[in-house]
Amino acid sequence: MESFVKEYSYDNKEIFRIEKNNRKLYLGSKYNMNDEIALIHKNIKNTPSLKRIIVFGAGNGAWLEGLDDITTGKNILVVEPNRKLYEMFINKKHDVNENYISATCMEYEDYYNNMLGFVANCNVSIFVFSNYDFVYENKFRMFIEKVKLMIIDQKIAENTNKEYCKIWLENYLSNIKYILNADILNKYDNLFKSKPAIVVSAGPSLDKNLKLLKGNEEKFIIIAVGRALKALEKEGIKADFTSVIDGSEKMYEVFKDSLDSNIPLLFNEQTGNKIVKQYKGKKIFFSTREFVNADKEILDCEPISLFQGGSVAHACIDFARVLGCDPVIFIGQDLAYTDDKTHADNSISSFEKNNIDKETDFYIDGIDGGKVRTNYDLNIFKERIEMMIKLYNNTTFINATEGGAHIEGTVVRNLKDVIEEYNEQIDKIVLNKNFKIECSKEEVVKKLNNIYVDLENIIELCNEAKTINGNLIRLYIKNNNKFNKAINRLDEIDVLIKKNRGLTYLFETLMIVIDNNLVNKFSSISEDSEVITDKIKLVSEKGEFLNNEFIKAFTYGKSLIKKYIDELEDV
Repeated sequence: MESFVKEYSYDNKEIFRIEKNNRKLYLGSKYNMNDEIALIHKNIKNTPSLKRIIVFGAGNGAWLEGLDDITTGKNILVVEPNRKLYEMFINKKHDVNENYISATCMEYEDYYNNMLGFVANCNVSIFVFSNYDFVYENKFRMFIEKVKLMIIDQKIAENTNKEYCKIWLENYLSNIKYILNADILNKYDNLFKSKPAIVVSAGPSLDKNLKLLKGNEEKFIIIAVGRALKALEKEGIKADFTSVIDGSEKMYEVFKDSLDSNIPLLFNEQTGNKIVKQYKGKKIFFSTREFVNADKEILDCEPISLFQGGSVAHACIDFARVLGCDPVIFIGQDLAYTDDKTHADNSISSFEKNNIDKETDFYIDGIDGGKVRTNYDLNIFKERIEMMIKLYNNTTFINATEGGAHIEGTVVRNLKDVIEEYNEQIDKIVLNKNFKIECSKEEVVKKLNNIYVDLENIIELCNEAKTINGNLIRLYIKNNNKFNKAINRLDEIDVLIKKNRGLTYLFETLMIVIDNNLVNKFSSISEDSEVITDKIKLVSEKGEFLNNEFIKAFTYGKSLIKKYIDELEDV
């Protein structure tokens, strides 16, 4: 148990003395707190504003005083390891208006979510206030490990966005034709309230207990990830739903043997357009964070967005929650290399190898109490499932996977015992009904046509902004009045582009990549130069880069929009 005593340093700064494990420690310097504050100020000042800053240790917040006098525009998250100190910190008024300060506590349940939301890209600077890393050595180690994993997670997401942003845009435009004839997820809300659901994933252990579902399908709502569907079909087991969210060509090859299935397919804007086009069964549409605004603006509807954690399993688990199912039972949810395999044998396609990636593996706690081999991706998927379990704490989650990782928050049970517990058959006649989305094809075509027409003007504006940015230094040196007019025109152009919401929402996946590229290109350059021409040069280079990228993105998208407008008009 820790106790705190407020004292003052020899240079008259408020500090805390902590009694911890029968030791008396100071949070800060008893002798010279001004030096400690100057050091953290220097580190923050020298960090470019494109980089986010995490400071480990709030102290009493004395280091925030005077921050606005030395720097502006910095985005700072304060991580405090101790609940009591955190509460004192947030209840104290801090005079900071020119920088953005948020805080989180390692002893709060929302700590992980707050951290994840803040680490929005890989460019993060971490500083320790005073001696917090010494006083809270174990928690600091845990904090660093968590940040490392989050940065790896963000790097993976960044690389995925870069690789797929154009594919996702094309998938969305292509899929609109099928979205207009699909069911909307909203109408499935609480359709099977309090009924047990089984989410079938394709982890290596699925081979061990899948057969137990045969003859018991009517007791459960069975939701299979797309890769696992053919495994169920081979065993003669009928699923109630399946889902594919992957937009890649590889996923098409994995799933193509199931394209003739009549099981309702849960899909979103990013799902591979060949799968959506060729799938024979009913389709159920849900939204993603990347296109939810485009759906509102272009489709004039607000489909439910399912939890996005990087794996289709997250969508299936959240779908069970939307259906109102309770409990939700996992099988094949290994999240690890059970028996040194990546997937169940019965879910592997002929062109795939079922072996492990030895370069990126490590060991975590297993479901049976031992250690299991996994990798960063799978571990992130696991943490996101654990996040869902905490978020949906009114639902019981049962892990009946026969191997793999321990998933915190689940009840571990044998699938055979779970099946024997339920004898009631579920009336599934409601699945024969149509729950069609209410969208007008004519209105969608009209809105896409408006975006297509506006694109030419937007591209011209971007070219103008690019030229103005290229001339900023010259204008500043020659004529201050013309320089001010140029800055005002850049602001006007920015407003004009953002005003076209349909366009900006439609291109959001490409804009995310452009923003990431901007951060990566300029995040190592400090804006705190005292030389005004250096500051203008940096603004100019950023503006030229951004507008050049916008021109390329909008030019690429323009031809795509025209292509799919023509397809829609032919329907």
